[in-house]
Amino acid sequence: MAATHTYVVSSASAVGDVATIIGTVDNIPSTGPVPVSIIMNLSAIQQANTQGGIAAVKALVAPQLLAAAIANGLPTGPPPVVTQLPTGTFTL
Repeated sequence: MAATHTYVVSSASAVGDVATIIGTVDNIPSTGPVPVSIIMNLSAIQQANTQGGIAAVKALVAPQLLAAAIANGLPTGPPPVVTQLPTGTFTL
């Protein structure tokens, strides 16, 4: 089961080739926003923007924001229960 997450970037700055992105991430339904701050390579963000525009930048930055939110206490829920594992054989 996937969860929908909303993130809000409140500031983004760069010095040299280091970008700092600050904002919040919350889970829907939320218990409240979780503050996040990530540091990324500015060149990677610029390259993503050049190759795919804002959608590519979102695809690059959003997982980093989510990982930071989880590290800061965003609840992830219990892992899924595996009830059946596939079996088989193979020959090399």
